[in-house]
Amino acid sequence: MSLVGTTEATIATLSAATPEFVLRLVDSIQPLLDSQLLIKIESVISSSNTNDSAKKVSSALRNPSPDTELNYLLRIHRRYILNNEPLGAFIIQRQLLRLLETVCYLACPSDGVDPGFLPLKGFRARFSLLGPQTLNAIAHLSQTQLESVESSADFLKFNTSPHQELSLDLKATSIRLACVAYVAGKEESHSFIAVLESVLGDSAQMSHDQLSSACLDAIAAISMSGHEHNSELTRQLRDFIVNFQALDYHNGTTSSRVCFAAKRLAWCLSAVSPDRVVSTLYSLVNVLAPLPPPTADRSVISLRPRTALTNLDQNTVSSSISLTLKTDDQRQQIYSNVIEAISEMVVELADEKVAELMISLLGQKFGRVNNGVDKSLVWGLAKISSIVKEKDFRQILKLHAKARADPTTASPGITETVQSHLIYGC
Repeated sequence: MSLVGTTEATIATLSAATPEFVLRLVDSIQPLLDSQLLIKIESVISSSNTNDSAKKVSSALRNPSPDTELNYLLRIHRRYILNNEPLGAFIIQRQLLRLLETVCYLACPSDGVDPGFLPLKGFRARFSLLGPQTLNAIAHLSQTQLESVESSADFLKFNTSPHQELSLDLKATSIRLACVAYVAGKEESHSFIAVLESVLGDSAQMSHDQLSSACLDAIAAISMSGHEHNSELTRQLRDFIVNFQALDYHNGTTSSRVCFAAKRLAWCLSAVSPDRVVSTLYSLVNVLAPLPPPTADRSVISLRPRTALTNLDQNTVSSSISLTLKTDDQRQQIYSNVIEAISEMVVELADEKVAELMISLLGQKFGRVNNGVDKSLVWGLAKISSIVKEKDFRQILKLHAKARADPTTASPGITETVQSHLIYGC
């Protein structure tokens, strides 16, 4: 309890650090994260706990012991239980890693921004201040912690496990630290990339706020640093945006995660070239198409970029995402993801030509797929309208007016959605 409390207090009050102090801290916490020591700690705590430990603590609080120090410890213990943070090895690991992460950010501040993982611009130069020795130590430490979490993966798949939240928080912190070492230290190990790909492909892990954010931020940091894995990670990020479906469909997780990932994708593409931005947006637009009849000619050419905007290879622009094996609900979620991602990227890029092009292409999709897509288009264009000039804003209003009047799209649902958009847009 003293160790965990000390790290909490330090994180809350520490205001400055140096690269030299980071190395000293790594050397200090390394022995505390020794696997054998953590196993012994967990064993001692487990032997003193039972399934009704929370009840026993509550009972002790109602009938206090004459020992005031014991009562104080029982109150602290109860606080951790009520916060779903049972005392044990995981909370020690998480707190020590959080402390190291905080100190790294303080030692390598970003001008005009609160200490943190972001911004990603100048990420490599910023954390290179730590020096090769410290970066190697952080890489080793974060790798061992990731392996520690993975060794408990089967046990932690159960949502009822009281340690699941702690383990996923620990994994998120470990990923951010590993990314700092990977990018700034110019490490060539492929094991960290494999970890990111594994998390990105797991809906359960990507439904966790801290872990999904850490994974997406790390992918963006690696891609923006001009790493050799840029193209593959960017492609996987796009595919994640299209196909992600949260385990809980009703709590807004899918929408928030797609928006978060789309913003990171915009950063990655902007760091490469304008052509990559436009070609990726085209590939997303191409997903918004009805399934062809079984006998239809599948060689039909999809939307091509305007030559005035950019000159791109059609193979780059075409969408490689197939919807033929998806259920109706899955396809509808994919359509919603795509429209949300496009609108988020356009807002993030804030490029007048890109916005004009996407307004035109999305406007062509009204009445082409289904009523659900039409409603998503209304809200997607509403988001884009928040950053465009008057000419493009009027174009969006005309598209919505046409959708309400056109027999192929007109319905009470679309009218209600357009009216909601007008309130949103204003």
